[in-house]
Amino acid sequence: MTNRKIIFLRPLLFATILLLLPALIRLVPINALAGENKSPLPPSVSLTPAEQDWLAAHPVIRLAPDPEFAPIEYFDRAGTYQGVAADMIRLLELKLGISFTIIRAADWDEVMVQFKNHEIDALGAIVPTPNRKTFMRISEPLLQVPGAIMVRKNVDAQLTFPALRELKVAVVSNYTAHDIMQKEYPEIELDVVKTTTAGLTKVSFGMVDAFVENLATATYYLQEAAISNVHVAGDTPFTYQWGIGIRQDWGELESIINKGIAAISQEERRAILERWLPTRQQWQPNKKQLAAFLTVMALLCVAAVFLWNLSLRRKVAQRTEALNKIIDEHQQAEEEIRLLNTNLEQRVHERTAELEKEITERIRSEQERMELEERLRQAQKMESIGTLAGGIAHDFNNILTAIFGYAEMAIIDAENSNKLKADLDGILHGANRARDLVRQILTFSRKTAQELKPLRIQSVAKEVLKLLRSTIPSTIAINQHIDTDCEPVLADPTQIHQVMMNLCTNAYHAMRNFPGELSVSVLPVVLTPTELASRIPLAPGRYVKLEVSDTGSGMSRAVSERIFEPYFTTKEKSEGTGLGLAVVHGIIKSLQGHIEVESEPGKGTTFRVYLKTVRAAEEINVQERQSLPTGSERILFIDDDEAIAELQKKNLESLGYGVTSLIDSAEALAAFQNSPDDFDLLITDMTMPKMTGDELAGRILALRPDMPIILCTGFSERIDEKKAKLLGISEFIMKPIARTTLAVVIRKVLDEKKGPR
Repeated sequence: MTNRKIIFLRPLLFATILLLLPALIRLVPINALAGENKSPLPPSVSLTPAEQDWLAAHPVIRLAPDPEFAPIEYFDRAGTYQGVAADMIRLLELKLGISFTIIRAADWDEVMVQFKNHEIDALGAIVPTPNRKTFMRISEPLLQVPGAIMVRKNVDAQLTFPALRELKVAVVSNYTAHDIMQKEYPEIELDVVKTTTAGLTKVSFGMVDAFVENLATATYYLQEAAISNVHVAGDTPFTYQWGIGIRQDWGELESIINKGIAAISQEERRAILERWLPTRQQWQPNKKQLAAFLTVMALLCVAAVFLWNLSLRRKVAQRTEALNKIIDEHQQAEEEIRLLNTNLEQRVHERTAELEKEITERIRSEQERMELEERLRQAQKMESIGTLAGGIAHDFNNILTAIFGYAEMAIIDAENSNKLKADLDGILHGANRARDLVRQILTFSRKTAQELKPLRIQSVAKEVLKLLRSTIPSTIAINQHIDTDCEPVLADPTQIHQVMMNLCTNAYHAMRNFPGELSVSVLPVVLTPTELASRIPLAPGRYVKLEVSDTGSGMSRAVSERIFEPYFTTKEKSEGTGLGLAVVHGIIKSLQGHIEVESEPGKGTTFRVYLKTVRAAEEINVQERQSLPTGSERILFIDDDEAIAELQKKNLESLGYGVTSLIDSAEALAAFQNSPDDFDLLITDMTMPKMTGDELAGRILALRPDMPIILCTGFSERIDEKKAKLLGISEFIMKPIARTTLAVVIRKVLDEKKGPR
């Protein structure tokens, strides 16, 4: 029965196929029916003899496409170069009679690196941008496609580039959008990805707000990756016109390729574009075809219903059995889902607790990072000011050396004029103040030499408090907690005195308009790694903590963050220069210590200073000389400042020495080489053109190792007293140099070196 009915339906099926065959044929692309195999054609573009010679001299032209840029260009699974650009380039090969060697790179970034290194000669498809034109030639365009702004479908707004300034936008590395946007739209935050698929995926998952790419490639990879929640929300202000990228030094190849592109007809372009970017129209049947089609479909429906009725009973039985089985499986699945839900809820609770802990830890880490960044900015600011101070100090100390020297010599010449001596003393007094100012600047920049020795700062603290009690009003109570057993620290007593006076004076100024309390404590502390990691940038160990606190008006955080900056002050101009706390900061940092401040408006201020302890103290005795020592030895004196060279020549000759004074270090070396035994002492400046003082000293000592040398400098980061002694230099003197100091040092060096040669 069934077989007869099937035989009866066969004529109807054949009639339907014959009726629809013309329409089906229309839907098949002509090139698919004709096949892709075409016989090669002879070159159709006329080249000049020079162009033909160039091609003969360059038989291998290496071309690298973007390996993943469909449908413009890409490599398929078989490794074949495919896409619009691939078809265009094959057409160019036929028209020009040339052959490109196709190079496959890992990605577009690698293509660009190889191109810049001339490992490849041409690029398959590239859009000209101002940046790319600086290192490549780009042919006439092969095709043009608009750009698109891709967003998630929950974004309904039509977007333009100005609207992207508040968004995070993905672009593919070294693609046209990346190249143009990073230069012409620097205000847009870019997220650079490796591939188009990666950019679309980030948009799909909400990891970025938008993705910018040409419309053809973006649409292709949306379909390829089956991404359904992304759509086009706007156009780019630039279009994508792809040409062939060519080496900058191959202008001949650009001319040849442009001729080939001009020879490609519109029909050929349209055929290639239709293959990769099709715009098919739906087939529209005529009335007769539509009527026949409906008749056949009606007959088929009747036959199908008849056959369906015959098999319905058998299918119902089979379906009933299947449904019973499904019900059993469904009940079993529900039980499994219930168990899974129970386990999932437990896991959710556990993961929530873990995330809360991670978030808390991240917040703490971010706070610590911000604090460290603020400390780094402050340190860099102080370092910059210190560098400037060092440069000023060098030149200013040279000037002060001349002022000191001439003033001291003038005092000697003015023996019978008390009035003139008084005037010259005034000059020396002003020069001394200038010298102290330079030292103060170098102190807060931590670039000045210090007289460091083991010191018990509790004795300095008591001395300062005794002095302050006579000057601070009785409305301010002074509380002290000084541990007399504190171990000594390595410090300059004058600088420690300066630190305490500055901190206590600032505390007094904060309370001078109302009663208050000034508290000073000196206590031993042991800093552990746990405490140090939280707030104090010091090594673990034993320290002395100096703490000065007041009950004054306090400071805001903005003010407390700037108090150690030089010349920053909240006082009136007549009350302070703003150098006090900057000097304190410089002293403590130069002693490898740490200073911190704690203050709130209305709650007073506390300064804490930490200095590392040393084990033993030593006595330093300074002998004052009542008269200037003299001598008769021969001295070679070098300083590139002509005024200082002339001054010291007169100064040393007045002390009885024979002096050869020069302003050129190279000339001084030549003079010593000619007569090395004619000199008993070398005195040289550090910073000089042609040859620095330490270099000159090394050359002199190579000629005569026992030669005593004194090195002078206004300021130098390159050398200090310790480094000078290691070079074999006898003494190291900082400018400005007083006449008395120079006379004493010269005599000391000559007496120490005296003996048989």
